[in-house]
Amino acid sequence: MFSIRRPDGRFEIMIEPPIAMIRTGDLQQDIVENTAAFNRVMEKYIRMAPDNWLWVHNRWRKKPIPPKYRDKVSQMTLRESNNPGHYYRKTR
Repeated sequence: MFSIRRPDGRFEIMIEPPIAMIRTGDLQQDIVENTAAFNRVMEKYIRMAPDNWLWVHNRWRKKPIPPKYRDKVSQMTLRESNNPGHYYRKTR
């Protein structure tokens, strides 16, 4: 969902359809492809009204991900469920 301020002071709300998650089984590549898909949608609206753009979350890290968390990501896989955004740790 995005909002753009119009010249008359009102806002126009735009709702995009859900973004289909890519699930190839290669978690690292899926993360790259899905992040790119999310960014393309955001970029579309930022380009429409760049003066409306504000991001307060520290999305782009300045420090590398600590190894203990990097290891966890490498041990994760997509859960085969109805909730495509969920990941879980592989069990042995």
